[in-house]
Amino acid sequence: MTLNLEVSEYIPDLDLGAGARILVHDQYTMPFVDTDGVSLSPATETSIGVKKVMRFEINTQINQLLHANLHNF
Repeated sequence: MTLNLEVSEYIPDLDLGAGARILVHDQYTMPFVDTDGVSLSPATETSIGVKKVMRFEINTQINQLLHANLHNF
């Protein structure tokens, strides 16, 4: 992805810095870019690795049965 930041169009007295802030998040979670985002500087190349992890929570009783069956196997 290439971002054109148009740094020349920034207003000098209002903008504290130049660049972009990016956050990759799950579609069902609220993005908090200020706290969880990554800052990108202009005129630099940045690599960001992304790995999707799926986590399932199962019922405690089912979990206990699975563990009992594994130990008896």
